[in-house]
Amino acid sequence: MRIYATSAFARLAGKEGVSDADLIDAVERAERGQIDGPIGKLLIKQRIARPAQGRARGFRAILAHKVGEVVVFLYLFPKSARANLTGPERAAYQDYAETLTRHTEADFARLVAERGWRQIG
Repeated sequence: MRIYATSAFARLAGKEGVSDADLIDAVERAERGQIDGPIGKLLIKQRIARPAQGRARGFRAILAHKVGEVVVFLYLFPKSARANLTGPERAAYQDYAETLTRHTEADFARLVAERGWRQIG
């Protein structure tokens, strides 16, 4: 299982105090079928705990998730800021998720090296 975060996601997660362990927990729950919000076309929404407040009052993360193969954290937002993606956002992220899940390890290595993505775990 390969887990990545886009540079924008990683930057915001760091600023908000979201740890790699929190991200790995979200992936492990998804792998067990505990998906907080299936969006469709390989895209899911997972709850991530806010430090000292838990998942219910925490963040929502949008992930490209291909079971057993690859997860890419795409977008992070506080639950208090918004409930869901807009229709156009959902469509754009779904298309991007489909593209990402076809990437090879070399493609992801290039994103890490050239675009500032992070490999988690």
